[in-house]
Amino acid sequence: MSEKMQSYVMEIIAAREQERKYIARELHDGIVQDLAILSLDIEAIIRANNELPQKTIKSLKQLQAKVYSIMEQVRRFSYELRPDILDRLGLVPALKVLTDELGKELNTRFVTTGAIRHLSPNTELALFRIAQEALCNVRKHARATEIAVKVDFVDHKVCLSVNDNGRGFEVPADVNAVVREGKLGLLGMCERALLLGGSFSLQSQPGKGTRLEVEVEDKITFCCYSKPVKSSFQPG
Repeated sequence: MSEKMQSYVMEIIAAREQERKYIARELHDGIVQDLAILSLDIEAIIRANNELPQKTIKSLKQLQAKVYSIMEQVRRFSYELRPDILDRLGLVPALKVLTDELGKELNTRFVTTGAIRHLSPNTELALFRIAQEALCNVRKHARATEIAVKVDFVDHKVCLSVNDNGRGFEVPADVNAVVREGKLGLLGMCERALLLGGSFSLQSQPGKGTRLEVEVEDKITFCCYSKPVKSSFQPG
């Protein structure tokens, strides 16, 4: 990728992330707050009208429960658009929250090694988006029961890996095959790694789980699609 094209793509990504951030803030500060007020109004009606029939009170409480459910869905959507914890606390806490959220559905493990440090905003955002896409794929397609997310901090390098024990798949042979098979999420993850000057590798085989790894180091400028290999779930 030429330097000019790389700069152009990064500008597009930056503009898209700014739009995500704006929408997430509007959802959280607008719709979620309005729903919270609606819930309080319902609560006030229940408390102020002791003579209401029990059937009506029950219906109001059911309505309030639906409001709570919608609030949680909007909060989750807002977080997926742009997690404020990433801006406030950095990559590791954001990945921990992301992994814990998936832990409501299957067994998860989040591990870090080395001295945890803040990376540049672009690097942290890109690694978070790669992990987010990977975990989304696991939840939707892998039929996994266990998943591990690991971040290794070494001298001038950071390695992010996502490993699951799901059903696996045949890894596309090249970028053209990725597009033909509609696996655009894989292409997006690889492109983000390339824009960081990093590497992207993927190992999977039907019935043997999947391992994704991104390594960020100043002079790494290639993208690698590994051939399917035998693999098993190795959280560590």
